[in-house]
Amino acid sequence: MKKPFPYQQKAIAKGVEYFSKNARGKMIMPCGSGKTLTGLWLAQELEAKSLIIAFPNLHLEAQTVETWLSDFKELRNDFKILVLGSDKKLGKLFEVEVTTNEDDIINFLKKNQKENIVIFTTYHSSKGMVNASKKTKFTFDLAIFDEAHHTAGVDKALFQLLLNNNDIKIRKRLFMTATPKVLAGLGDNQFVKSMDDERVYGSEFYNLTIREAISAGIISDYKVMTLYCSNEQVRSMYYENIVFKDSSNYFDEEHLRIVSIAVSVCKAINKNNLKKVISYHSNINKAKHFELVIAQVASKMGIKLKTFHLNSTDNALTREKVVRKYSKAGIALITNARLLNEGFDIPAVDAVCFADERHSATDIVQAAGRAWRVSPGKEFGYILIPCLVGDTVDLDHDNVKNLRRTLSVLAGQDEQLAAYFRQRQRGRAENMPNQGEMVIHDNSSISLNFEELLDDINVKVWTNIRSLYYRSYTDAQQWVRENLVPNGIDTIIKWRDYVEGLYPELPPLPGDIPKQPAVPYKSQGWSGFPDFLGTKKWDYQTAKSWVQDNLVPLGIDRQSKWAEYRAGKFPDIPELPKMIFSHPPSYKEFRGWDDWFGREKAFYWDYETSKSWVQDNLVPAGVTTFNKWFDYLNGLYENAPKMPKGLPRSPDKIKGFKSWPDFFGRETFEKWDFETAKSWVQENLVPNGIINSSRYRKYVENKYQDVPPFPNELYKTPDRSFKEWKGWDDWFGK
Repeated sequence: MKKPFPYQQKAIAKGVEYFSKNARGKMIMPCGSGKTLTGLWLAQELEAKSLIIAFPNLHLEAQTVETWLSDFKELRNDFKILVLGSDKKLGKLFEVEVTTNEDDIINFLKKNQKENIVIFTTYHSSKGMVNASKKTKFTFDLAIFDEAHHTAGVDKALFQLLLNNNDIKIRKRLFMTATPKVLAGLGDNQFVKSMDDERVYGSEFYNLTIREAISAGIISDYKVMTLYCSNEQVRSMYYENIVFKDSSNYFDEEHLRIVSIAVSVCKAINKNNLKKVISYHSNINKAKHFELVIAQVASKMGIKLKTFHLNSTDNALTREKVVRKYSKAGIALITNARLLNEGFDIPAVDAVCFADERHSATDIVQAAGRAWRVSPGKEFGYILIPCLVGDTVDLDHDNVKNLRRTLSVLAGQDEQLAAYFRQRQRGRAENMPNQGEMVIHDNSSISLNFEELLDDINVKVWTNIRSLYYRSYTDAQQWVRENLVPNGIDTIIKWRDYVEGLYPELPPLPGDIPKQPAVPYKSQGWSGFPDFLGTKKWDYQTAKSWVQDNLVPLGIDRQSKWAEYRAGKFPDIPELPKMIFSHPPSYKEFRGWDDWFGREKAFYWDYETSKSWVQDNLVPAGVTTFNKWFDYLNGLYENAPKMPKGLPRSPDKIKGFKSWPDFFGRETFEKWDFETAKSWVQENLVPNGIINSSRYRKYVENKYQDVPPFPNELYKTPDRSFKEWKGWDDWFGK
């Protein structure tokens, strides 16, 4: 039994951790890196007892069934297997049950409710399983969606039947692909699925990039060969009868194009010693035509090339026979439309050729994956992109557009190829390592400006891919701080004005720095525009150190001086950095101005010591109340002793403080209750003429000499001190 490679072990470990907390997740791995096997190993680690494995076509399904039965032999006895599909030959070949009948599926689920089961299905055949699971109320542990990009997009209802838990109960869903399909601007359209919708597909828990896979030797490195051939060259060859005329016996521009591509491919085969090539075409007729043309071109050029063609109308037996002959041939080329994207195990492919335009991004990556599969003795895979040009460069020609599009898609998948275009855009591509090879075939008689063409391609390709390959957050941050912040772009509002073109005198923003950086840099440490622009507030310790190093030596060493400094009264002193709060108490760690300026914190006396000094030194000088204490602090008692450093200005904030009378040594008394106080007033004051509020206040102020002295147990303001208060008439007994 095969064992997982280290990179597959990493994917499995990440998957186990991820699925311990999540029900849906994506695993992204390049073509040829062993996604399917990795998924099967992950299913083992997740201990799935009931398993669905879904595929886009019968061929990929058949290959996986064979893999399961050959590389997981010990599981054959542990699992009951059902294959959903129309290829009955699978059943005979692997001795498993094959069906599309809903009743068969129902019986299988009922019969094996307590068994370990695995059901292989194509997306197209999954409707019967959905219905059967509803009728039996069966819940599956895990579904593996191979080449999961087929489930995304428009008009894909048959491919999306397994996505919704309302249709079929599945505890966990694993989506595997090399090319996640993302559609923009969908909103909440429930009928269109995009693989960036985490509600449907979950998060990405593992991503092995093409360049990582190449560096690890998992897949082959590759070269991009751009095949140029001029119209005039082919016309010359055509009229000299070097290249045959087509069956209609008239000169045709499409035929001319196919002949030119055939010539270019044959020359690439000769020059690079290519043995196995697959060409991709936009439709079956073009693929068939190209097979006929390149066979005769190769013959005229002395190349012993075996040519083959496959399309979707060929049955499985025919396809296997063609692939077997192709594999055994010395030098061979097989033409197809989209048939050989997925599901065919064709070893040792040296090159793929994109002969026509209108290939989707997914098709390009899937087809290119044929070229970077590893085989013995293979150093590079080759991706051939023909570009038929006239005597002058037409940058809007379909051939040039096709070249740009294909390069954009490849650079969108390979960060190192993207780096080539980034560096070329900056004028430094000559220092880059090999990123792919631009090859011009027989251009000696072509009077075209190749540099103009290459520059156009670079500009357009970089425009297409730059959003995928923004420079790193750190590099973007450095450029912005060096080029924009010194010129006043230091707030989010000014940044928005800048990217909208309101600062034309400043350096333009490079294409690989996003105008809206928050989302692209979210995973690289983005924490807001202040940090991006370098205006993020420093932490307390850093800010305090700057103040003590730069301001304190210049006399800014106390709160009053700080206020003057912030008001601009010291123009010759360094300006306060924007990273420091102008109001230091804004720092939650702020511990007072002494600490801010680095002064040693004053040592204050405790309450009892403070009280003793005040009663010995200030009370004799007349400082006997809170108001008088306040006057003392403001210098109004010139004859009183100077306030010592240890005496706190706010003794009421010291631990142990009881009251101001206690602080000044005045005896405190418990106040009378309302009735007792009122009775004393009516018995002792009313007979002496104290019968209204004005006379009571004068009495409190000691303005009557022949009345009983004011008792400490009586409130001076009874109208504000007693909750039972009913008015002055009641107080005096009127």
